[in-house]
Amino acid sequence: MLRQNKKWKLALPLLVVTGLLFCGCTHGPIKTIGHKPFVMTTVGCNYFNAMLRFGPVADDLSKILAKPVRVSCDWDAQSIQVHLRDRADYYNLLYLNPVDYCLVSKTSPLRPIAVRTNLNNSTSEVGLIVVPKDSPIRSVSDLRGKRFAFGPYKSAYQFYNVLELFKASKMPTAMLKDVSYCNDSLSAVRKILLNWADAGVVTETWWKTTKDKTLDFSRLLKDDLRIIAKTKPTPEYVWAVTGSVDAGQVKELTSFLTGTINGKSKLLAGFGASKFTPVNLKALSAYCRRLAKIKNLPAKPILMPLK
Repeated sequence: MLRQNKKWKLALPLLVVTGLLFCGCTHGPIKTIGHKPFVMTTVGCNYFNAMLRFGPVADDLSKILAKPVRVSCDWDAQSIQVHLRDRADYYNLLYLNPVDYCLVSKTSPLRPIAVRTNLNNSTSEVGLIVVPKDSPIRSVSDLRGKRFAFGPYKSAYQFYNVLELFKASKMPTAMLKDVSYCNDSLSAVRKILLNWADAGVVTETWWKTTKDKTLDFSRLLKDDLRIIAKTKPTPEYVWAVTGSVDAGQVKELTSFLTGTINGKSKLLAGFGASKFTPVNLKALSAYCRRLAKIKNLPAKPILMPLK
């Protein structure tokens, strides 16, 4: 009898868990059958950050579309391509930088419906090649044999646009003494001012809106720099829908992304946007053609093994 009681005591927790799984936890999915969620995604490996930015948008859209809206996050554009190749309705709404948009749209039909207007109040971004004020470097051709600080590898605004400028100036990256990559404009500037690089690229938005100061707070960091060249304008981040979104939803999404969302400053701040506006399709298509001509990328940065 004692052994039987012990067996029941051990079996009871298992029965409770099994009951919850079949009676409680499965109740949610059963209720959502026939209510497939609307899925929005972006590129980036930090899912927590994506949820902070896109969560409030998803909440608003779920009310407008009258259906659940789920936030997803892919490592890169190739991952999105694979998902959409496997199933055309895997994603419904995408937020992509122009490079990723061009890549995904090669294999999956996308309809761009809104573009970010950045803090510089522009729907395009420009890269600025900067050097220390007392540097003898005066033009892109003077960068031969110099150390150059790019932005993130394969960035639209601090990498591809610079390669395009170098190509136009007949200055191959192979002629640079050293190439390094920085997380953002501020990182590139610090590298230049610490004499770890002879020149680098910053975004025009950073240049015009920066409040980054020197250690003694006596002046802005950009006051110690000089601009020697500008890249061509690059379109800003794009909101695009896949073919799985019907005409009615496209209309509702466009109205929200180019109208309603612009009255929510806290939400816009998470995207580094002053507002979102309708897409200039001609400019976006032209950029994809420009991007396709950029070849011979510098070597990808290698993570050094820990010692």
